[in-house]
Amino acid sequence: MPCGPGTLWSNGWAVRAPRTPRYTLSVRFNRDGWFPWGTFSANMLGTVVLGITTIVLDRPRDVVLSRWEQAALYGLGNGFCGCLSTVSTWVFELRSLTTVPERAVRYGMFTVLWAQALLLGTIGVYNWVHGADTG
Repeated sequence: MPCGPGTLWSNGWAVRAPRTPRYTLSVRFNRDGWFPWGTFSANMLGTVVLGITTIVLDRPRDVVLSRWEQAALYGLGNGFCGCLSTVSTWVFELRSLTTVPERAVRYGMFTVLWAQALLLGTIGVYNWVHGADTG
């Protein structure tokens, strides 16, 4: 989809919206233990929402969307998920765990593997049930 006013508006709105949930998750769940569960859960939520928006946007024959609906979904995927699941926070927390390098490696691998598993669970299962569109 070309970059137009609808896409710019939806990306601008969607970038601001996830700041509060990401902050709330980190404050509430990053207190106990060494594993930053708040950031992990924000990243996983962003991954699942991105997978769902990818399914809806890549299946044009199943769902007919207006340009504004497409712009809103692009904003949700790019803006909301991009801001909710920030790489900068993940890298900061990986760096803060380097006092015990094994923890940083475990956290990094755990996050990447769970994100891949969640995408396989959303996009992969959808394509398995409904058939992959290879054209």
